[in-house]
Amino acid sequence: MKQKRFIDILLSIGLLLLMGYQFFGDTFHEVIGAILFVLFIVHQILNLTWYAHLYKGKYTPLRIYFLLIDGTVIVLMLMQIYSAMVISRHVFAFLDIHSGSALARILHMLGAYWSYVLISMHIGNHVHLFSDSKWKKDSVILISIYGIYAFILCHFIRYMLVMNLFVYMDYYEPIWRYHINYIAIAILFMTISQGISNGLRKVKQ
Repeated sequence: MKQKRFIDILLSIGLLLLMGYQFFGDTFHEVIGAILFVLFIVHQILNLTWYAHLYKGKYTPLRIYFLLIDGTVIVLMLMQIYSAMVISRHVFAFLDIHSGSALARILHMLGAYWSYVLISMHIGNHVHLFSDSKWKKDSVILISIYGIYAFILCHFIRYMLVMNLFVYMDYYEPIWRYHINYIAIAILFMTISQGISNGLRKVKQ
């Protein structure tokens, strides 16, 4: 369990670093991406029992919801790995893949923002943000409200719906502000996912 939790924490930190491309540059982005690829594979190996139980038991609304989130995340991660290999200039440059690079760039952008949202929802299904403490509940709610603002500010919708073909990089944004915005967005979707799963638990099986 500790091993799984450690891998999950590394994946979360790595994802946050990947989204901050403008602060770290191309080479760092690719190296972290390659490390996350390895961690993703390790994560799947550590969760082989999840695959083994796919055809067992009853599919309740809650289980279907979890499966949709988890399955989509896996597809998106595979898409990210493929597109990264195509457009790589450093880590995977030895593969010398040139065909389809224009499409791969769009897929990489699309996958990055959808992955961030859905991985946040995936985390929300396994981490309990709310507790009996009123202070903690109020804090999560306030951060989530700010997360809505940050979600709009960071143009997530434009990238998720491919309304832009390129990501606008604000090289003058302070790194602390970037982290506050993206952490707030993650907490927003963790909260949304917990709300959905809590609602589905009340649905008659």
